[in-house]
Amino acid sequence: MAAGSEVALAQTLPGAQNQRTTPHLQVAWYASPGTLAPGRSVAVVVEVTPAAGMRVYAPGQLDYTPVSVTFAPGPPATFGEPKLPRPVEHVFALTGERSLVYDRPFRIEVPVSVARPRKGAPALPATLTLKGTFTYQACDDTTCYKPVRLPVSLTLPTS
Repeated sequence: MAAGSEVALAQTLPGAQNQRTTPHLQVAWYASPGTLAPGRSVAVVVEVTPAAGMRVYAPGQLDYTPVSVTFAPGPPATFGEPKLPRPVEHVFALTGERSLVYDRPFRIEVPVSVARPRKGAPALPATLTLKGTFTYQACDDTTCYKPVRLPVSLTLPTS
């Protein structure tokens, strides 16, 4: 897959996991637990494993595209702030530049919840599709690659 290209990921079974491997990393998407219910938060989990020798830029890193997960807002789903681990500092040998990166497997969790339908409002649909984008930029010891955007779509049952 060329850097910068888009790849669609879809989840059709509750709790099922989807994976995609790029030249820079492997990424897996799933929801835990796999059913959306009013008053109960679900985590959309993104597990990222950088390829050998690769580093993914972390949030807070200037001049590069940091790893992120965003979802299209809209009722009835509400998304919280993504939770990421603490990055490590890397010194690029060729230039001495210091960067905040992830160079080992890491996990991003995005809380999502649905509100109870108001009295007289339509009930929640039987399933709800969450559409989002995973974005990252990776570097190895000699090259910083173009940012990559991977769309994700999770269809989860509701109760």
